Amino acid sequence: MSAAIAATRVAHCNVNCSSLERSRSFYEDVVGLTAFTHTNPPLQHAGGFPLSPPGPVVQWDAWMMHDDRGPAGSPALDLLEWKTPAPTGRAYPSANHLGYGRLTYVVPSVDEVFARCNAAGAAVLSAPTSVSLDATGTPKTRSFCALDPDGTCLEFVGHPTVPHTRASCVNVNCTDLGRSSAFYRDTLGLVQVDHLAPGPQSGSVFGLPGECVWEAHVLSLPGQEDVFTVTLVEWKLPAAAGPPYATANNLGIFRMALMVADIEASYEILQGSGVSCPGGPVKLDMGPDVPIDGLWALFFADPDGTCLELIEEPTTGRR
Repeated sequence: MSAAIAATRVAHCNVNCSSLERSRSFYEDVVGLTAFTHTNPPLQHAGGFPLSPPGPVVQWDAWMMHDDRGPAGSPALDLLEWKTPAPTGRAYPSANHLGYGRLTYVVPSVDEVFARCNAAGAAVLSAPTSVSLDATGTPKTRSFCALDPDGTCLEFVGHPTVPHTRASCVNVNCTDLGRSSAFYRDTLGLVQVDHLAPGPQSGSVFGLPGECVWEAHVLSLPGQEDVFTVTLVEWKLPAAAGPPYATANNLGIFRMALMVADIEASYEILQGSGVSCPGGPVKLDMGPDVPIDGLWALFFADPDGTCLELIEEPTTGRR
């Protein structure tokens, strides 16, 4: 078995939007994030991006947004509006769709965020609801789900000890929990920190009719479970539906990026594990507002086809 990738941190989760200005206002005013870094590069080679329609060049406009821990202490929301090609498709229509099901934020008061969502006219899937996390019915969390302006699902979980909204995890829906867990552990180097199997309960918090049943493994990079987690979810009832997004410019959550010190070494590990990385590492221009000579990135997919990205740390990368 090949060694796992030595990722240093979760860099960001990418959310594609149709209007950057509108979505930035939503994530600032309703969710409680702050825009830190503007990436607005010129037209450049498409590199490893799978696109619809395919083309030789790409261009985007994006803001890297963080919670109160800032860029050094929290993964970014890479809020991105595609310019070339234009955004396409729609966000996943249901919580059980394969791919990135939702982003989860812990908040001091779910009632206050719920009120902000309603005031902004955001679609909410239910009122704040108590949800069990294991078969005993305890512990329970109080949460609700809402949709951003393009229909991307966000979950807000009450956590009275946090001072502000904080990014907590990304949920990745999969067809085979054991297979996906092995991939994220053995290939990406994550470790399992929890196992959730609450049994039948109301699906209302996720906007699903009747009862739902799911099982999940919660993983993180070693020692970073208090920073950000990846929750792999296998839906039992209803069963997982549809394939993940096939193109990078599809509206919704498209990819999660991990930082690595050496992208060529990581590429070799992925190849040795039989993971396809079309095009290999590519250098991406981040635009005039980012004072670095580009970033080296690598795109590939998990066992269900959900897109992942590696980014080489610019301080140790090639120029």
